[in-house]
Amino acid sequence: MNYVATARAFCFDLAATAFSFVSANAMAGRVWRFPFDDEIATLLHIEPDAARELIENFPATTEIMSFVVLYLVPRHEWHRLWSALALGLAASTDFSAALIVPPFLIYRHLLQRRFRWSFDLSYWLIVMAGAAVGFCSAYWIFTYGTIAVEGEFSHGVVRSVLTNMLGFFGGNALGISQAWIVIPIIIVFALAAVSEIDRQKPGKPVHFSLLLLSAPALMTLAGFATPRSFLYLTPVAAALITIFFDRQLQQGHVQRAIAVAAVTLATSAAAIANLISGTHPFKRNSVVPYQAIFDFIDRNANGSALVVSTDPVVLWVLWGGAEDRCAGYFFDVRRCLESGRRYDSIFVISGHNDRSNSITLMDNFQAFVGELTAGRTKRASMPAGHDADAALKTRLTGVPLDPAILTADFYR
Repeated sequence: MNYVATARAFCFDLAATAFSFVSANAMAGRVWRFPFDDEIATLLHIEPDAARELIENFPATTEIMSFVVLYLVPRHEWHRLWSALALGLAASTDFSAALIVPPFLIYRHLLQRRFRWSFDLSYWLIVMAGAAVGFCSAYWIFTYGTIAVEGEFSHGVVRSVLTNMLGFFGGNALGISQAWIVIPIIIVFALAAVSEIDRQKPGKPVHFSLLLLSAPALMTLAGFATPRSFLYLTPVAAALITIFFDRQLQQGHVQRAIAVAAVTLATSAAAIANLISGTHPFKRNSVVPYQAIFDFIDRNANGSALVVSTDPVVLWVLWGGAEDRCAGYFFDVRRCLESGRRYDSIFVISGHNDRSNSITLMDNFQAFVGELTAGRTKRASMPAGHDADAALKTRLTGVPLDPAILTADFYR
């Protein structure tokens, strides 16, 4: 295949894709943003914990898609060995890359009916070499982290299906009450996937893409409900919908093609519009107005200030800031009190967090905050971020959630 000629032929398409990507990020406020709590959790740990966080939580989309392309595109069999390296590196970056192996074996040996000892042995040796780090992490997870793994599969089937579908197609932006927005795109995606099944040509490359969808489907039925783990399938979904759109045009169904494009763009536009300041978030901390919290602190702080927070993002930004301020996460703020220093202002940033399920810990924290603010007066309070679906989420999950995602209180 002449890659240069192909790139030249699709130059406009590539440019349009790059422009759309940059424009969408600009409109969604993703050119610069505050970090998420799980990103900070990764950055705060030194190996091997940081690697383990990456392996468990952040899919290696680039490596996985490189594997797919490097296997399907080359015409010469031995050139496909490059895909083995990509697959191995994907497994070292993201443990969930192991989900690709069964569909790949089915596609190669059953649908393509290809098997050569020399090639296949070389292929899997390269994969194992590239996946060395992944094997080490897998050993740790299944030896010491079995309870955590079992916890990931503790959700019911209905909840897992709904959570994964909403999270995959709606991202962090669209919440439960906005789930109806993603229904049309799910229908289009299902039609696109079914329309690509060709019984006459089982070895078609698109069948490999369809097989990649099988493992996440089985994990969902097993109770796994973490949509971000399936982000590596977003290029597959985009490719299937694009092929479906192109086929409708080629067959003269212009109105159907327009409908497919409209549904796809409408869902994307809705997600982008709700990404920063939406009131029905799928992920609550994705719409927290952190800058408003920092402005609240700057506006009210007079002299030295102590900041106590149950949100790690606030601490991450404030660390290394003004010398007359000290910030701490939960009880870690005690290090700011070791010298017996008294602060002119105290700010308490609180909200639902990963420790909220420990009633004893939260009661102790509230008592600790009461001791810190004893003899002081609450001068101001500000809700930061609003979740209009809080009551609905509480009813569905049993986890008590307040409509205010975070609350900033100022004591003097």
